[in-house]
Amino acid sequence: MKNLLILTLGIFFSIATNAQSDSPKEVTPEILKKIKIEVEKNVVRFRQNLSKDESITKTLLDFQTDTFRINRINDACQEVDYSTPGISGAIYEMGKSYDLLLNKYYNKLLKQLKGNDKNVLIKAQRAWLAFQKLEQDLIGTLSKEEYSGGGTMQSNIRASQYTELIIKRTAELFWYGNAESY
Repeated sequence: MKNLLILTLGIFFSIATNAQSDSPKEVTPEILKKIKIEVEKNVVRFRQNLSKDESITKTLLDFQTDTFRINRINDACQEVDYSTPGISGAIYEMGKSYDLLLNKYYNKLLKQLKGNDKNVLIKAQRAWLAFQKLEQDLIGTLSKEEYSGGGTMQSNIRASQYTELIIKRTAELFWYGNAESY
């Protein structure tokens, strides 16, 4: 819940700080390519700074680098297209990127487990996917005007809540498989 609040406040802060005189611009494939090139420069510096800390394992360094990259791309996309649909779109794209990361750490954890222990993870993940779907349905229901009071920000809030589910599960799977990084 704390992360959701932070993500939601970040969105609102992003909107407030990006209230510019010019209109938001659509994030085209060309603009996204430029954003990713610029973000990669920041990723290199981020990784170099983090790698100075000898207590950080390589796996944790990789995880922090991956999440940093995803979050910076999201921030940059929202700076370009700070319209309500643009922000929602950027957040949903961030969720897709985290979903890829979730699958990476799910598969790593699955490879660590032996025999029937793998089935425990598989069942847990299936249950989580069912929970995620039902939670998304609930979020969609509660964002209806009759329950939320409406407003254009509902799509941003809904996108943040959907994405927060994926971010949280990604972190859980990472930590389950990387106890040495504690």
